[in-house]
Amino acid sequence: MPQLILQPAGNAGGRSHFADTVANPVPVESIRAFIHADDADRLQEHADSVPVWGVTPGTTGTNARKWERIDVGDLSLFMREGRAIAAGLVHLKIHAPALADHLWGRDERGQTWEHVYFLSPTWTIDVAYEPVNDAIGYASDYRHQAFNVLGETEAERVLGLSSFAEIARTAEARRGQRVWWVNQGQAYRAQRDAGFVWAPKRTKAGSANRYHLDVLRLRPNDLIVHYADGARAIGTVEGRPVLQERPASLNAHDWGNDGYLARVRYEELDPVVDINDIPIQWRRDEAGAGSEIPAFNRDGAVKLGYLFELTRGFWERLMTIAVPDGSPSPVPASSLGKVVQEFADGLRGANLRFTDELITRFVAAALTKPFVILTGLSGSGKTKLAQALACWLGCAADRGTLALVAVGADWTASDKILGYPDALDPSNYVRTPVLELLMHAREHPREPHVLILDEMNLSHVERYFADVLSAIESGEDLHLHVAPGERAGIPPRLPWPRNVLVIGTVNVDETTYMFSPKVLDRANVIEFRPGAEELRRFVRDPAVPSLNLLSDLGVEFREHFTSPAAGTPRAELLRPLERELALFFDVLEMHGWEFGFRTASDVVRFASAFDGVCGGRGDIGAIIDAQVVQKLLPRLNG
Repeated sequence: MPQLILQPAGNAGGRSHFADTVANPVPVESIRAFIHADDADRLQEHADSVPVWGVTPGTTGTNARKWERIDVGDLSLFMREGRAIAAGLVHLKIHAPALADHLWGRDERGQTWEHVYFLSPTWTIDVAYEPVNDAIGYASDYRHQAFNVLGETEAERVLGLSSFAEIARTAEARRGQRVWWVNQGQAYRAQRDAGFVWAPKRTKAGSANRYHLDVLRLRPNDLIVHYADGARAIGTVEGRPVLQERPASLNAHDWGNDGYLARVRYEELDPVVDINDIPIQWRRDEAGAGSEIPAFNRDGAVKLGYLFELTRGFWERLMTIAVPDGSPSPVPASSLGKVVQEFADGLRGANLRFTDELITRFVAAALTKPFVILTGLSGSGKTKLAQALACWLGCAADRGTLALVAVGADWTASDKILGYPDALDPSNYVRTPVLELLMHAREHPREPHVLILDEMNLSHVERYFADVLSAIESGEDLHLHVAPGERAGIPPRLPWPRNVLVIGTVNVDETTYMFSPKVLDRANVIEFRPGAEELRRFVRDPAVPSLNLLSDLGVEFREHFTSPAAGTPRAELLRPLERELALFFDVLEMHGWEFGFRTASDVVRFASAFDGVCGGRGDIGAIIDAQVVQKLLPRLNG
């Protein structure tokens, strides 16, 4: 999802710049001498002329820090004289003082608009400030006089306004289906009978409530859990939200009359799901799952408020209670069962050859825990498979959602991963591609991010990766520096983002190091062994793989990779799994290789994920075989 850039263009300089370089796009050839050749080529591949804008650093660097947060695909609104006059999506951003000097000169302080971003596409619009301000949560008469970058939530609300419907179709092309929880209380019956959800823009006192404003974030085909002293129905959103006065069937309470309404098709649950029927641990997990504002507090109680976004993992769990086996389902079948088949089809279309068994194990492992190790012969496709999953999910380096990092033999500390404070400049922090990915993931919790550590055992993994392993496992913050506040935009502590998947590739030879049980306990280890028949097929048809053919094909499944998989498999799987685990424990214990609770927990979670990607028809034998070779046997030789 895009962020929202608010760009004033009302003073004399802003008007001039807008007319010169936005309303009249700049020919790429005329600026090629002022930017890197690769950037010029990238722009020209898209169009011969491009709209361009820039901001000065600001007196204290404030604008520069805001500009740093901008990503490709973000929505920029140009504001002047009480109206939004134009909109555009960020196509490229670069730091280009020479270009800015060439296009716009310098201001009275001697600064130029060197923090540059290019736009494509752009739209001419004419929208009053009031609905935009209301959607953001500002005062209705707020005047936009300073450059600002707001988050995805605010962007999604603005794009929910009917005036932005055309822009939303482009900006939200990769959004995917969302799931929600709405607390309706006494309003449930009236809203169910008329087929809608409604919330006021403001209270009678004139204040905005973000739980109400988030109705603007609903989109067609989103799913809603309707809660009123129990989960009473599952709703499917049937239309974009619209501005509408409070329906007469709703009591006034302390609400204002103007609000937002979305049409919803209700399917009532029978029986109603009592809150105590939803395990308290599920609710606590949801509270800590990384949602901006979860539906539950850390004690598992339902929060006061109206509309909350749910994680896909909680939704999948809840459906096992709300829609028991054999009952007619009021909701579409989970898309989890389609992930493997769709990914496998995409791989074949991109000329990448992997067995269905390997693909199923890999996807299930990625859904179980955000750390997977791929090992095997050099050139067997380990890195390509990792890149393929990232590309299929829509992750890319230029979007800030993919980092492919080659591990070096000299990596002996975490600074290669997390960066370090500059000893020569107390105001600076030396960043790394991994840290940039983590920062981006923290700011975009709904997007999956993939970190690929290529040849990760060229150095001792524990030396450079121990802090990350601990953060993934414990949920504790990563410690970056000891300054009291941010240092060059880097906070002292950084929580590990739950939407980051780490994939390590491993070769085993005389130049590499073996893994310790500490590392193996925290990952599924999948070995690549191409068979003779696979090799013969490749020789007969040596097609060149093309990752570009996979790009964005799996975006509808992204949410499965941003929240943990449900932890408890079906009872038919759990009982034999318990017996087999106990048997393996007894055998390994006799030789001093027994495993602990973490391994047992991961095996159970893998069983649930494996069963899910198999559409609820996972074979217990295949699950046990996979975990023996991926979790238990690697411990025997490290």
